[in-house]
Formats: sequence, C-alpha cells, structure tokens
Amino acid sequence: MIDAFFKTFYDSVEFCNWPTDKIQAHARNNIEEYFDEKRGKTLEVSKMALEPDTGDLIGLALFLINRENEAELDLLFVRPPYGNGCSRRKRIADERN
Repeated sequence: MIDAFFKTFYDSVEFCNWPTDKIQAHARNNIEEYFDEKRGKTLEVSKMALEPDTGDLIGLALFLINRENEAELDLLFVRPPYGNGCSRRKRIADERN
C-alpha cells in the first residue's frame, strides 16, 4: 500500500517540490496511522482493487469513523496508468505556469 501510495502521488501537485524521501515517509505515516486507528476507527467497507493478472494494488478506498462519529473517506487513489487524474491535474498546473 505504501508503494502504491507513493507511485500515485509522487508527481502530484500535493507533493510539488517535495523530496522523494519525504513523500515516502508521508506515505508510510499515512497508511500506518490509518491501520493504527489514529484518525478514527477503520470501517470494513474499505476496499482495495487488485490487478487480476499480477495481484498488484491498483486502487484503494479507505473509510473510517472520525472523531465526530461520522463515516469519512480517509484515502482514495487509483494508481497510474489505471487512473490518469494526477497526470491531468499536473497538465493543468503546468498550463497555468
């Protein structure tokens, strides 16, 4: 999950100009805090999408019950090349500069 998080977001606007090691540390921290329930109680409705031929993680939707006792989407991603949202957002950001 940590590697898939990194591969999804390393080239996104959220991590613009971040050093690679800091993005990897953020990915590790984000996933670990979710499963350690630091942001809320994990929900069984959370899902992973796996590539049928290789078993590689291609998407993730993690839900939890937050501090206000409400269901919340904590993390959502679809790894490139399966989802092209980051590429599209990067292209838009590049066009504005």
